[in-house]
Amino acid sequence: MLVGDAAGMVMATNGGGNNVAMIAGRIAGLTAADHLLDGTPLDAYETRWRAAVGGPLAQGVRIKKLADRFFGSDRLLEAAMVLIGRRRMARAIRCQRLLLPSAAKVL
Repeated sequence: MLVGDAAGMVMATNGGGNNVAMIAGRIAGLTAADHLLDGTPLDAYETRWRAAVGGPLAQGVRIKKLADRFFGSDRLLEAAMVLIGRRRMARAIRCQRLLLPSAAKVL
């Protein structure tokens, strides 16, 4: 079982991943314990980590692709930062919703 950077569990928008690695590491340990105690297949780890952190990781990839498309130049990036605003830009970097913050899921 791989976790963190070794498993590619990196937030595409900012390169972070410590929190994701800790969550996945815990899931890996619990899955290994379940395997030894109950015979749970080790491939259960894949399902478990994806349920816990797969959504935010995938959302980060979508945001990064969108940002790469629209922020291809420094001028365009600066204009977008002015239009989006500091708070929304910070939310985008953390892969959180921009328009409905109360519905955002934080890791």
